[in-house]
Amino acid sequence: MPYHVILKDPRLGDAAVLSDHPDAVEEESFRFDEGVPLASWFPTEAVYPMDREFPDLRVLYDLQVNTLGLVVASKAFRAVLEAGAHGNLEFLPITIRDHRKKIASKDHCIVNVIHPVDCVDRARSTVVMGAIDPTQAMTIRKLVLQEDKIPADVDLFRLALRTGTFLVRDELEARIEAAGLKGMRFIPIDQYNSAIHR
Repeated sequence: MPYHVILKDPRLGDAAVLSDHPDAVEEESFRFDEGVPLASWFPTEAVYPMDREFPDLRVLYDLQVNTLGLVVASKAFRAVLEAGAHGNLEFLPITIRDHRKKIASKDHCIVNVIHPVDCVDRARSTVVMGAIDPTQAMTIRKLVLQEDKIPADVDLFRLALRTGTFLVRDELEARIEAAGLKGMRFIPIDQYNSAIHR
């Protein structure tokens, strides 16, 4: 299959953790799950602090660990994304501050993946829908795609059925690996189980 699910690498024992949105974002942070453009709403100066609960975790990666369901990318990762098909991507610059409130990075950004793709083969996939939001899958235990429904001009996209699940084409995965980027792993879709792979 020419697609993989992209996830943050759980083996990074030294990775800083981003757990809080800025106040100006927090109340409407649900917008990040909707797959809609946010550039006109997102603050020009958005500061994301490293989580104080993990004072010894300070390293920043190309796909940065966070508990917010965001794709937080380094400058190098952004460059790889921009070199491919990225018409469905919006790059929202952020500042990351360390535990001492010093600037750790001004080069990272949130990659807002817009236009969710409705491409899950519901008949062949194993999906448990959410009780609170019946339009969203709570769990995908088996993922089968209808590849003809995936736009040809996207390298990274989110599933409409589960907007917190992001997929990449093999071509993008190859570019990421060739660039030596760190902080991500790739799960073949025929092995993906959202109850296990987080």
